[in-house]
Amino acid sequence: MALRNDRSNKDCNLEISLNRIEHIFQDHERQTIIKDLELLIKQDDWRPQLIFCISILKLHREDLPNLKKELCHKLNEQRSWVSPQLAATVSILDSNFKSMAIDILKKQKRIDHVDRLSSDHIFIELSRGNTPFEDKGKIAIRWKERVLQPLQDEKI
Repeated sequence: MALRNDRSNKDCNLEISLNRIEHIFQDHERQTIIKDLELLIKQDDWRPQLIFCISILKLHREDLPNLKKELCHKLNEQRSWVSPQLAATVSILDSNFKSMAIDILKKQKRIDHVDRLSSDHIFIELSRGNTPFEDKGKIAIRWKERVLQPLQDEKI
């Protein structure tokens, strides 16, 4: 969840988790992976949603449209504990993130004059989901920063 390497706990180790995902991508056909990712993002449990967030970043652009649609749908539901990670993922994947996020926030009727907010504020508002938990914006920013590094290092 925090995208860190905890060497004392194999279940909280980013390197081990990325290797597991890589093996899945190597051992299975692309269409099977895409179908499985569709199932992961539809889960109400946040754990499969996190696996989805990392895995979708490994896909080619042509595989993304339906999965991005499911990701935006999950964000629009506002029910996920990992809304910050979902928002960060879609902000990385979607070049039209700001307009997509504005559409979601308008549908949720949570913010007046959402069009006037900066991209950073829109990102933070979207990451909050349906809770007023203020730190969710910070979580989203930190998670995005932490996921961009392995992406740049081509570990994802």
